Amino acid sequence: MSEENKNHPSRSQIKNYLKQIDEFFEQTPLRGLIAEMNHFFQKGNRLLTFPVDLYESGNDLVIKAELPGIAKNQIKLEIQGEYLQISVQDDIAEEVDGNNYYRRERSITEATRIIKLPYPIQKKAAKASYYNGVLEVRAPKVVVQSDILTIE
Repeated sequence: MSEENKNHPSRSQIKNYLKQIDEFFEQTPLRGLIAEMNHFFQKGNRLLTFPVDLYESGNDLVIKAELPGIAKNQIKLEIQGEYLQISVQDDIAEEVDGNNYYRRERSITEATRIIKLPYPIQKKAAKASYYNGVLEVRAPKVVVQSDILTIE
C-alpha cells in the first residue's frame, strides 16, 4: 500500500463514518430535538417580514401591507413624525388530543415595519382599512406653504 492511500479513507470507511453520524442523530434524546426543530421550521414564521407598497394616488399617499391570516384587531398603526409604524402580533394556539395525552402549544409572533414617508401627511385625515389580508392606509399630503418672499 502506498503512502498516498494511507492518507485517504476508502469508500467503505466513509460509508461507516456516515452511518455512525446517522446513528448518532437517531438516538432518542436527539431525535426529539431534531423533530421539534423540523416542526418549527416547517411551520414557518410568516411574520418575520411582510411586504409593503408605497405609492401616490391623486392627492393621497397610499401604503399597502400584505398580512394574510391576520385579524384586524392584531394590527396596530402609529404615525410618528415622518414615519408610519405597522405592528402585528399573531397568536397561534395548537391543540392535540390523543388517547393518553393532551398537549397545547402557544406561540406569539410579532413583527414591526417602520416606513419612512416621502413627505408630510395630514395625520388627522389619515384613514386605514383592512380587507382580505391587505391593510391599506391613505393619507392626504400636507399642503406645503412656500416660505419664498416676493420682491415688490
